[in-house]
Amino acid sequence: MIKKAFLVLILLLSYTLQSQSFFGSQYDNYAGIYSVMNNPANIADSRFKSDINIVSGSFFAGSDYYAVKIGDLLSNSDFEAYAKKTPTDNNNLYTNVDFLGPSFLFNIDDNSTFGFFTRARGIGHASEINGLFLEKIQEDIEEDIDIQNQNFSIATNSWFEVGLSYARILFNNEKHFIKGGVSVKYIGGLYSGYIKARNLSIAYDYTGLELTNTTTTSGEIETGNVSSLENFDDPIDNRGSGFGTDIGFTYELRTNESNANSSKAYNKYLVKF
Repeated sequence: MIKKAFLVLILLLSYTLQSQSFFGSQYDNYAGIYSVMNNPANIADSRFKSDINIVSGSFFAGSDYYAVKIGDLLSNSDFEAYAKKTPTDNNNLYTNVDFLGPSFLFNIDDNSTFGFFTRARGIGHASEINGLFLEKIQEDIEEDIDIQNQNFSIATNSWFEVGLSYARILFNNEKHFIKGGVSVKYIGGLYSGYIKARNLSIAYDYTGLELTNTTTTSGEIETGNVSSLENFDDPIDNRGSGFGTDIGFTYELRTNESNANSSKAYNKYLVKF
């Protein structure tokens, strides 16, 4: 029963942590420089003396409006031809693109580790959009449309990071093991923009003649860093920059059996937080 409850908890956490990238490759002691993205403490006591990354990437996209097979996505350039659509009155889309550029770590000694990383990220979402309306506006509209009380949001944000990390073992009595780390990074904005609709209603009266078709709207639309609704991908040049820091700690509960083998070739923890 405990194992089943633990499995359900892990599945729920994997859903709520969808903003994470390089998922599954950041948490183990074999993760090397990748682990600095999740918790800078993790690079201490690495299984590697040094680790160098040239370039790697992670991409995630999820939508309840579009569904595609991976094989079709790779072999067919006409996305609309094979994508299955499931329009509802509340469709959502989420994307996460993450590139780790030239980065490395090396162990200064048995207790301390130094790291350097470069990274570029992009995150976007569209939430609570009426998919029936979205499907119609992709084609020439030749019928009346009445969409009421829409409260959707569309947002995208991208930036790059250049950072230094330091981590060390803080406590180790063979059973209880604690390490801590800190990353200091320069953050440069690339693009950010959003559109929010509040109680937006659209009534389109199709008459068959372009001159007599009418559209009536009500509600509010708020935009940020976007020149117009037609040019969402052409943002106003309003980029910023600054500095940030990540601070983390890792605890490991180690068993007598794992402590008996002191080689760095083995992971020693029974439970890790």
